[in-house]
Amino acid sequence: MRQARETTRKRLIREVLDGFGETPICLEELRWRVRLKERECSEYSGRNVTMTTSYQKSFNRSVRTYLPALSPDLRLHKISSANGWTAGLLARIAVYRLQEYELLDKFLRSESASLHFWTNARTVDIWQESYDGEVDIFKEALLPDNAPERIEPLWFTRGGWPRSGPGRHQDLAAMGPKWIKRPLVCVKICTKATVSPSEADVLAIIRIPKNRPLCVIGAAVLDAEALNELPVSSCELFLRRRGSTRAIPVRHRIV
Repeated sequence: MRQARETTRKRLIREVLDGFGETPICLEELRWRVRLKERECSEYSGRNVTMTTSYQKSFNRSVRTYLPALSPDLRLHKISSANGWTAGLLARIAVYRLQEYELLDKFLRSESASLHFWTNARTVDIWQESYDGEVDIFKEALLPDNAPERIEPLWFTRGGWPRSGPGRHQDLAAMGPKWIKRPLVCVKICTKATVSPSEADVLAIIRIPKNRPLCVIGAAVLDAEALNELPVSSCELFLRRRGSTRAIPVRHRIV
């Protein structure tokens, strides 16, 4: 069997994971730590470094494929919202999902910081029927498997009025819903520990879909307490719900 070659990325992943031992680390944090160790980033001290989508996908494939060989004692755990997401876990995930190192570094260096949580839902359009009877597809991946490839066209009366036949009604019904709502956990990342941060204090708002699991790398049995460690020690957590905001501990379950 051909042995996989040792690449710089694999070596850096192993170095970072060895430094953590069995302490769990979220995939986003591992990605940033490896990225900043790469030559083109370390030479410029991380300035102007952006976590691009293509890099994220490539890195995730590397971890999924080579983790058993790089660190045999560690596992890639997928934590679904059904199992419960605590404020501490979501805080670490959200901070390391910042795409610009300048923002990440600003937060990690801040003397006082805060993270504000709330739940929301985002509407995702799947398809829409236009005025001329044509059907516009926005998210083909969300269509049912039995969605028709062709929709029966409209027919017109002698007066020029559009009408739908039984076949068209069946075709449109088989297309499934026109839109869906995806529940989100929203995290506002701020550089000031306050209940009501100003616009200048807000670095970013990270939206985490509840239907996708969070990825954590750690021992076969995860240390639940270690998952709640905040990215910075001087950080306060707040939860906004039903129009009021209150401070919460790291172990508070958001979902």
